[in-house]
Amino acid sequence: MKVKLQSNSVFMEVGELDTEAGTISTSRKIDPSMKTDGIYEIIDGDILAIYHEDGKIYGKIANTTFEINDEASATIAPDGSENILSIIRDESPFIEYRYTPKPVDESDPTPFVESEDVDFCVFFRNIINTPERRELFIS
Repeated sequence: MKVKLQSNSVFMEVGELDTEAGTISTSRKIDPSMKTDGIYEIIDGDILAIYHEDGKIYGKIANTTFEINDEASATIAPDGSENILSIIRDESPFIEYRYTPKPVDESDPTPFVESEDVDFCVFFRNIINTPERRELFIS
């Protein structure tokens, strides 16, 4: 199955994720109002994505795809200069993803920039941990 995803970092870029092969091909977004099934970011060469398909939400971190539901939760913990995004099921992590976080640009004149606006993994964690946001994501 192939799903269309909006790039998190480039507004006029979309990706087509082949959910079976785990690969993504990108192209320029021709129509700004184009409907997509989710959002993605490439971090340290890995694809991270959240998308909906058949009424369910899925997450993809590097080579692992999983369903996002009430049984999943996520945490981010600092570890030196890196962070660790952990996806938890049955009270234990089943995915631990290390990445270098992007700092909030203090010179950004936008008054409402939050950490999830610059750190896709924070956005990812917040979607997983908030049922209302998951519902909005599907609609």
